[in-house]
Amino acid sequence: MSAGTTYQVAIADDKQTRFHWARWDSAETLAHLQSQAYFKTFAGKVREFSGGAPSATGHDTH
Repeated sequence: MSAGTTYQVAIADDKQTRFHWARWDSAETLAHLQSQAYFKTFAGKVREFSGGAPSATGHDTH
């Protein structure tokens, strides 16, 4: 991950559901992350195990 990025995962009480969230400090940081091979692989795996695209529930760049 780049210096302007954090990533966290929380496990729900059912011990199976996971909530993933990431933060980045600028649109440039996000664009850089999305251009990396590991991000493309990760995004593909998320789509695969979730049965579709993940939902984004708010996003801001500060």
